[in-house]
Amino acid sequence: MRVVRLPRHGASCPVAIAVSCSADRQAVAKITAEGVFLEQLETDPARFLPETTDEQLESDGNVVRIDLNQPMDSILAELTKYPVKTRLSLSGPLVVARDIAHAKIKERLDAGSPCRST
Repeated sequence: MRVVRLPRHGASCPVAIAVSCSADRQAVAKITAEGVFLEQLETDPARFLPETTDEQLESDGNVVRIDLNQPMDSILAELTKYPVKTRLSLSGPLVVARDIAHAKIKERLDAGSPCRST
């Protein structure tokens, strides 16, 4: 979390809290006369994952390999062959959307609009 000091002008507050991702927006913070207090977040989330090695992951025959260097229709055709919980190994470029894009997609789906693949 970044704390940004703003100009001391009647039209602005002296301090603003700028957050950059949804994980930061879930953190609890307060500013009092005694100081700024931020919630202590987990610094090692990987400790909750099971121990494994690259060799174990590679030798698991249940992993479906998907090459993302192909048209989206081909990727979707391959993905639709497997149930939701299938382990995937993705290779190639992957574009991710920001929170507002996810919100817009959900809004369209909730309104009954079809989800386009292009």
